[in-house]
Amino acid sequence: MGRLSLLTGFPGLTTALGILLLCVSWRALSNEQPAAEAAHRIPVATLDVAKVFKNYREFNESMNFTKSKVEEFDREVRFRQEQLKKQAAGQNAQAGAEESDRKKAMAEAVLNVDIAAKKKEFLLTESRVYFETYQAVEKVVTRLCQARDIGVVIRCQRDPFDPADRNSVLSGVNRPIIYSVVPDLTDDVIAELNR
Repeated sequence: MGRLSLLTGFPGLTTALGILLLCVSWRALSNEQPAAEAAHRIPVATLDVAKVFKNYREFNESMNFTKSKVEEFDREVRFRQEQLKKQAAGQNAQAGAEESDRKKAMAEAVLNVDIAAKKKEFLLTESRVYFETYQAVEKVVTRLCQARDIGVVIRCQRDPFDPADRNSVLSGVNRPIIYSVVPDLTDDVIAELNR
């Protein structure tokens, strides 16, 4: 009786314990499983990501722009290297060999620092272009899948084998998908991206 009067002295506690006991009992007696996600109308589709990248105009324009900047910097480096050679030859005639070698080494060090900084900048730019392109591809794929009720998209490669090219053969042999009759979203994704 002492215990019962203790619980009745705290009506909120009694109510909470009752609800907890009811929930535990209901869950234990219930055989219901959690609701599963409904099956998709089209369970699987494929996407050739490499083909998307090859045919996405904005990606190719960005990569070509970056490539032109790299080529421009290469020309600048070659010009600066030629200038260093000319300066070294002129200084050898005027000053001692030691002073000439020191100046040449300093100029080469500055050039190497510039080359390393530009290389890092170019790699970062290229990485950003790939990242942003892949995000755009994911968004388009998600939109298409939701509109068409597609459950999963599997990456594939559809390029034909070139028996004369070892890399092509190895790439083809290592394809994750050998045969597929499921819908391929590649052309639809490319069309959507290029719009």
